Amino acid sequence: MEAANMSANVEAPEGLSDNGKAAHNAIMKMANKHGIDYFGSQQTFYSPEEWSDRGEDYGCTSELVVMYEDNGLKVLFDYDAAYPGYELLEEMNEALAEIGLFFECATCWYGSIHRV
Repeated sequence: MEAANMSANVEAPEGLSDNGKAAHNAIMKMANKHGIDYFGSQQTFYSPEEWSDRGEDYGCTSELVVMYEDNGLKVLFDYDAAYPGYELLEEMNEALAEIGLFFECATCWYGSIHRV
């Protein structure tokens, strides 16, 4: 990851599994590749434990939770944000599939990464 594009709210959270770390790396690689550098002001990535501690119900058994509300990463995960072309979303799905993972949309503001 290029340091210029990295901000505190997109760092990998503590306690991630190897799969969670690989997912985070794949997402940030896509962001850098496509010049996505707006990450908003909220924390973007959560470990399943952190997500559960927030009192959330869905995504707590995942490898990584991605909160993309008000965030440039939304075009990688949300069909409405990606419209009219879904190339980046499909490329993100393929990158995750190559490492044995997939994205599951929970709402229009977050989703989670799981093992296949």
